[in-house]
Amino acid sequence: MSDYTKNIIKRASLILKENLPDSDSPMLVALSGGGDSIALARILIDLKKMHHRKIFAYHLEHGIRGESSKQDAQFVENWCEQNSIPLTIEHAHNLEESANDKGQSIEEAAREYRYSGLIREAERINADVILTGHTLDDDIETFILRMSTGASLKALSGIPVCSKIANILLVRPLLDCGRDELRKYLKENSESWVEDETNLQPDTLRNKVRLLVLPHLSEIFSRDVGKSIARTISNIKRESDLLDTLLCDDEIAGAIWKRFETEWKIGFVASVSDLKNAHAALRYRILLWALNELHFPLKRRKADIFIMADDFIRLKGGKKSHHIGNGVFIARSGKGFIIACLKDKMSHENFDPLSADAEMYVRELVEMTQLSDDNRIKKPGRYKIGEYEVIVEAIDTTEINLEESESDDRSIEYFDPSILDGGIELVFGSTITGSEKLSEKPKKDIKEEYTKLGNRALVDFWVKWPVLKKDNDVIWIVGVCRRDMYSHTGQKVLKISVLMPVHTKVFI
Repeated sequence: MSDYTKNIIKRASLILKENLPDSDSPMLVALSGGGDSIALARILIDLKKMHHRKIFAYHLEHGIRGESSKQDAQFVENWCEQNSIPLTIEHAHNLEESANDKGQSIEEAAREYRYSGLIREAERINADVILTGHTLDDDIETFILRMSTGASLKALSGIPVCSKIANILLVRPLLDCGRDELRKYLKENSESWVEDETNLQPDTLRNKVRLLVLPHLSEIFSRDVGKSIARTISNIKRESDLLDTLLCDDEIAGAIWKRFETEWKIGFVASVSDLKNAHAALRYRILLWALNELHFPLKRRKADIFIMADDFIRLKGGKKSHHIGNGVFIARSGKGFIIACLKDKMSHENFDPLSADAEMYVRELVEMTQLSDDNRIKKPGRYKIGEYEVIVEAIDTTEINLEESESDDRSIEYFDPSILDGGIELVFGSTITGSEKLSEKPKKDIKEEYTKLGNRALVDFWVKWPVLKKDNDVIWIVGVCRRDMYSHTGQKVLKISVLMPVHTKVFI
């Protein structure tokens, strides 16, 4: 074994020693057949005495390059057979259709498909770690791509050596090695590999950086700028790691954010004042933590998102929202700031959830505003609407002074039963705004009075209140008025009680 080979193996082994979990579980290698992944598998074989683990391999035959893709799969199969490595080959189906549906490039769709397959295979063989052949060149290209978007310190620190994907450890042992170094290592050890001809075509941003930008910069500066960029990445990574040590994101973010989950949406809500009072750098990390929790893709984390978030936080009340991609929204609602993700994610649709198309976004509203006639409230009784129970009961007016009642139970209100004629419905979250003060309302016919809303400006698409509607008129907002101001003109009243699930008492 040459000194050069020993040096390559030593650099990879240092990363493995620091990051491999202490167990005897198998390791899964993402094996494309290219020089980087073959070098990784070869190094793992050479280090077998160090890790004492069984090595498995996974290959995705994506079919993007037609016959070449099939030849790559055959090469990987032969190589694994020669080296006694168990291999799983998966053939991608409907990749182009999936890319079109999600607004992705075919390469992005293949990458997503490959990682999904790696996770499934790791779970099948009970592997606790997935190993990929990302190199120093990949790190340099990623740095330039992120720099062009106005990225943060954390993003500019490059590809992490170790991360998690679906609770499985993802380790990149070759991040200290360049592509040319790995090719030389393979040649010294009489190993062959396949070349993806599409890597030589400047048709994607990464390929343009690799084939055009870096060579041009090296020509301008008359030296290999890749090495200088690599040192810059290393310096930034140290600074970022220091901040990670000083600021425990989980503890700080956990104290700020309140997690919520509903049938159609998951996310976090925080007090605007808490975020506003935080240092700008800390606020950025708090927002980033929530995006990480919602698995918001790195490629979409542009500086504009954080600038927009700061604008939302500085709003003086009111509401605002924006779809930032992949079904994730940032929003300002009253005193709350929200980051939320639709469970049925949309990857490329851009629409404002407060627009006329809001019903597409507020999915439970569609369900509740399209109730069948049987579920409409027509008379006293118990009604099950969605997960809410509505109790309507007649009460004896001699037992209560409606004008002086100051009930502490804000979920109970009283109103004229004549409103029930023809049925009413219960909805949650319609946008309603009222401007008149109760004290200034003229005395009119009672039915007309019930269409007034008082001086409360409610309800947006993030904070849900139960609202009673008849046709297109709002006749009651449950839990808003402390007592009935009008029912004294009637001989008989009803009590409406809406029992709400616990999670609906906060922003949902």
